[in-house]
Order: sequence, then structure tokens, then C-alpha cells
Amino acid sequence: LTIASNGRRHPMNVTQANFSEAAKQFEALVQSASFIAIDEEMTGITLDVSTAPGYGDSMEARYHKMCKVTREFALMQVGVCLFHESADEHNLMVARPFNFYVFPDGKSNSRIVMFASTAAFHRQNNMDFNMWINEGIPFLENATFDVLKQQVLAPPQPVLKPNQPKVVATREADRAFIAETMEAVTDWLAAHDAGTACTESSNETSAALSEVGVSSRYELPECNSFLRRVLADEISAMNREELTVESEQVGSSSYHRRLVILRLTEKEKEDRLEEKRKARLAAVEARAGFLRIFNALAQSRKPIIGHNLLFDLMFMLHNFHGPLPPSLGEFKKSVHNLMPEIHDTKLHAVSSGQFTETALGALYDHCINIHSPPVEFADGFDRYKHGGQFHEAGYDAYMTGVVFLALQRAGHVSSIRLNKCYLMRSLRSLGLTGEDPLMEEGVILHLSNFTEATKTNALFSLLSHLPCVKNDGVHAAIRWISDTSALAVLPAGSCEAREAACVIEAAARQSASDDILELRAISYEQWQNQAEAAARQVEADEMTPRGGVALTDGAMTALSSAPAAKRQRASPARRTRQHVSHVDDDASAVVCAPRRSQRIAAL
Repeated sequence: LTIASNGRRHPMNVTQANFSEAAKQFEALVQSASFIAIDEEMTGITLDVSTAPGYGDSMEARYHKMCKVTREFALMQVGVCLFHESADEHNLMVARPFNFYVFPDGKSNSRIVMFASTAAFHRQNNMDFNMWINEGIPFLENATFDVLKQQVLAPPQPVLKPNQPKVVATREADRAFIAETMEAVTDWLAAHDAGTACTESSNETSAALSEVGVSSRYELPECNSFLRRVLADEISAMNREELTVESEQVGSSSYHRRLVILRLTEKEKEDRLEEKRKARLAAVEARAGFLRIFNALAQSRKPIIGHNLLFDLMFMLHNFHGPLPPSLGEFKKSVHNLMPEIHDTKLHAVSSGQFTETALGALYDHCINIHSPPVEFADGFDRYKHGGQFHEAGYDAYMTGVVFLALQRAGHVSSIRLNKCYLMRSLRSLGLTGEDPLMEEGVILHLSNFTEATKTNALFSLLSHLPCVKNDGVHAAIRWISDTSALAVLPAGSCEAREAACVIEAAARQSASDDILELRAISYEQWQNQAEAAARQVEADEMTPRGGVALTDGAMTALSSAPAAKRQRASPARRTRQHVSHVDDDASAVVCAPRRSQRIAAL
């Protein structure tokens, strides 16, 4: 899987041209890998404000937002980097990065959607659009591949179905064409019968006939589908069991076809049928393309490493495994069945508390400068030896693997975070094998019912009335949910949530600002419970016929701050469509979003 370039060998971008060779090498290497790092480039990961992540999202709501995005956008590149332990040097890891360009094949009914801002982002990062579109590897999901494969293996259907009504030509020109063609067929059969009489002693009839100049194949003139049907009826009426009628394409256009008559022995029929079956199966496997890599990766059962990788997993499942499950719980089971060990380097880095920047590029630079994990490229895979292109999936996968090694070496990879994924703008991580634990430990309060004009400083001013802030100098943080709600996060043990909520509400009522006079404060747990109750009430209400049970006042109050019914009163300027082109994180994604929704402030 190498080519010469200025005397140096390097891994190729994998396209249709070299995919077969690359797949063989990948399959030979993957089973012996210590772990596998992945990354993907997509045509987008945010549709609009409705799919933007928010601190107010329930886990199920966040999953459905991400499902909507995954179904809308397409994959462009899949980066996979295999890491092996060196056989020659202790503690040395050997990296083999692959950068696969993927593109739906021509028979796919999928759409390609990309915002202009995303196209600009990829252009700035040197994406080869021509290679993606013209040479991208096709792919199918497993379910579709299985159906197509079964169709190939099923018994062949005859050209003429039993009891199919006979079609008769009525136009004079058509009748003349049919008569002339059938006369030629009759002459060919007569010559074939005469040749057969001369070669009766031969076991290989077709070969013997070929020697005396008689072909066992007769090509009828090219014609339209109606005339082909009439001709097939006429040939069937001759009751010659040794004849096989097939339709074949003429030239490169699928619109130009003709019938071919084959006179075959039973053994020749069986051999031909098997030959055609193999050709059709090879064509289906060629359409499946990258599915071969996905299946090899899943069957390896090796640890999968990604950076902020939930979208990577969702795009993988949607495009190569099957439709995304309708519920988050089913999705978790599906992922875990395919990939039993997953690490998210973003989650490990954030949870360690040791890094001020956790974007992949910044984290990689920090790791190689400080922790310097011993990694070298395998022979023929050294394209990134002197650096690579950020947001090229193969290079990002390599960087992710190096970061994982560095975090592991520094003691920041914990089994507590195994099979958990980082979520942007969320207090929780997503657990693929159980609960979704809080990423931020501490006292968390939900603040709501203030006006859109409220500034961050106004909320900090309320928090300053808490004894732990006023007397002990405790630092707090504000996480904005919407223009009228936010979360206040204080260190664990600094205060008691219910008492703090009372202090904040009292301070709000005494405030000189009308914007926060009616502010409400409750504990994070209370807010979550109310939101879940509201969601259950909405679900029950949707199943109740008109005139059924109405929402209770408590459920209505919770619903007003729940993510699914969050009030959207922002000005037109704030209702900006959000376009994100790469699954990375807040520091490296291209985002256009309401400024308020991005604020994270601290005293």
C-alpha cells in the first residue's frame, strides 16, 4: 500500500483505485493491533438552532437531535489508524494510518447536503473534493448488503414467467421486424442442428460446434423492450428446452439492449449460471466497498479510540450497520455489541482537569511536547512523519491515538470513563453501558424565569450573596441553557442546594433590576425530575385523544424550561442557523450561533 514520492514511501489516500489492496492489508493487520483510533469528516453536523446542543437537553432529546443530523449529512472521509506494539523495542508503539475517501455509489438514493460554510471550511483545510466525488469508495449498510446478497443467491427467475399473457405486435413495421428476426433464428437453429449431427460423438458439444464454425450463441438485433418481449414469446413458443434467452446491454448505455439466444447442454447451463452468480456477487461486494473495513473493525473486538466521538459512532452505524435505533437505550446496546471497548480522549482530558485546551490539535501539541509518547510510523506509513493536515481524517485519527497513549502514560485514562462519550454543552457524559454520569461534580442550581435582557454579571451578582462565595471566596460558573435560563455550578461541599436556591431567590426579589425580580432557583436534581415528568406527561398527552387529560400546573411549569419546549424569543439576529463542519469540539469547530448560548463564565 505504498507509492514512491520524492524517494519516500508513504500511505496513500485510499480510493476506489487502490481500495482492494488497502482492504487486504487492513484485514491482515487489524487483528494484531493493540487499539484502533478513528476519526471522520462529514458534510455537516448541525442543521439549525433546533439541533444545536444545549445544557437543557435531556439525554434522549440530545440523541434525537444528533440522529436528525446524522440522517441529513454524509460522510466524506473515514480515518482509521492501527497502533501495534513494536516487536523490536519495548514500550514503542507503531502507527499505521489509513485515510479512506467514501462516497455513495450511483445506485444509492441518498442525498448529499452541505452548507456553503461547511464547504468553505473543508476547502480551507485542503479537502480534495474531486477525489471525494470521483474516486470515493462506495458503501452499503449491512442490512442492505444482506438483502442484495440473498437476491443473488436465490434461484434465477425465467425471462418469461409462467402463465404470462402473450404479447402480439400490431404495427406493420413491428410485425415485419419480428418475422425477419425469427426467420434468422430458424436458419441459425437449422445450421446448429446440422452441426450437432456432425459432432454427436463429442462430449463437449459447444466446443465441437465451434470447430466446425457453428456458434452456440446467437445475438438478436437491438430493439426496444416491447419488441424484446414479443421475440421472447416467439422463441418460447418453439418449445426448444436447450435454448436459453437472455437480455444484455449493448455498449456503455443501459438504455441499449438486445436478446441473446444460447444453446447449451445441462452442464453448460449450470456452469453459466454459477459464473453469472459469481459475477453478480462480486458486483454487490464492490458496491458494499467500505463495509468491508467496518466489518473487519467490528469483528476485531479491539479498543476503539476517538476524540469527542459520539457523532463518529453514529455516522458509522447509520452508514455501515443499519438505521439508527429509535431510542437511546437501543443505540447504546447496538454500539456496545459492535465495539465492546471505547475510549473518548476528549472525556479523559476534560475529566483530568489538567488541560486548559482540549481541542484535538491543541491537546496533541501539548501531549507530544510534555508527555512525548514513543510512537513511530511503520514502513510505508510515514506520510505524517513531519506533520499532517488538520481535519484530514487519517491524520486526526493518528493524533487521537497519540493523545490516548500520552493520557494513558500520564495516568489520566480511567476505567471509570470506559465506554463513555463526551457531550458538548452538557453536564453529563453518555454512558454506553449504563447510566449517564455527571462530568462536573458540585452543587448545581437551575436558574430560570428572568428576562432575555439579563446579563451574566447579574447572575454572578446574585451568587455573590451566598455565604460560600461572599465569605470563603468560592468560585462559581454559569452555563447558559437559553436566553431565559441557566445553570450555576459551585464546588462540591461549598453549600447546600436548597438553601442556596432560597438565598438566590431572596436576593433576586430585593434586586433593583426588573430583569431578575421573578427569578426562580431550584436544585439540578429537582429540575431534572420536573423535566422528566413533563416529558412523560407530553408523551402521555400525545397518546390521549382530543378532549383528554390536560397538563397539570406543575408539569406545565417544568415543561416551560424543558429542552423540547424551550421558549424561543430571541431576536431574528439571534436565530442564526448553526453550521458545524467537523466533529471536534468548541475550540476547533466552525460555528455560527447565538452569542448568549455560547457563554461560559466564571467568577
